Amino acid sequence: MKNDALQAWLKRPSHAVLLTGPSEITSTGALDASQGLLGGGSEYQKTVSPDAKGTISIGQIRELIAFFRLKVPGTAAIRRVAIIVQADAMGTEAQNALLKLLEEPPVDSVLILTSERPQQLLATIRSRVQLVHMQDTGYAPDSEAVQLVKQVLGGTTYDRLLLIDGPLKPKETAVLFVDTLATVAAASLEAAASKGGSTDRWRDILQAAYIAREALEKSGNTKLVMSELMLAL
Repeated sequence: MKNDALQAWLKRPSHAVLLTGPSEITSTGALDASQGLLGGGSEYQKTVSPDAKGTISIGQIRELIAFFRLKVPGTAAIRRVAIIVQADAMGTEAQNALLKLLEEPPVDSVLILTSERPQQLLATIRSRVQLVHMQDTGYAPDSEAVQLVKQVLGGTTYDRLLLIDGPLKPKETAVLFVDTLATVAAASLEAAASKGGSTDRWRDILQAAYIAREALEKSGNTKLVMSELMLAL
């Protein structure tokens, strides 16, 4: 699967990466990345996924930590890869256990996480992984929503807040705006990464969009959610 940001990461892989987006896309991306790093199949590749209850237990993470302690033969820079599918299925206890691994990563290993809901992961985990957003390239955002996103990103905080009682007042419009903002941010993040530029601003915008989308699903107060989003941009 071609993804500019993922390809850029593969050229200079960090110890851990978080692939966000639809599960069918991130899962494929994770497997492709693993094969690319290891040069094909390997006994030193491990996948952790939710159990029958839809959760990833601390026991599974402990097994993963034990896997990372194994000695791996060879001289390649990367000799072991682990994939955590739907990493947001981890509870707090499991995430804290994983955090210890991220704080002291093995030098010859890479950890790939996938998630449709990265905001469910601890901020301390998100800060220790590189973010790569995966998306269906066949998706074409609404042109009016794109223009509104450009207006928001190019305006002042005061200008952005004014839009909340205007075109962004209906909840369905707010949801479309947030989804489009995430798409624009992800595309810009990939472009910046592929050119070796700074990705911090686009990563922050993408994260703010994820948080707002989750809040819109849970909250009936669209104005409050959108106000928090505009202040975060």
